[in-house]
Amino acid sequence: MITGFFIVASTLIVTSHAISGVTTVEVLHKAALAFPFLISGLFLGISVFPKISTRRYRKLILIFLAIMSIILILR
Repeated sequence: MITGFFIVASTLIVTSHAISGVTTVEVLHKAALAFPFLISGLFLGISVFPKISTRRYRKLILIFLAIMSIILILR
């Protein structure tokens, strides 16, 4: 159910961005450069997630969020 919502919402967002001119060639180029990293992260997550406990997963996420927060504050 929720997947269907996100598919419809994403389609509408992409379409409205294309119509309004937000999506440019530069944006598409950057998205194409990021795509291999997205796929790599997806496969890494699929292979690692079943091997770690929920507690360790949550701890890793909190550490990652803390690091990202510090980076954003320092900017």
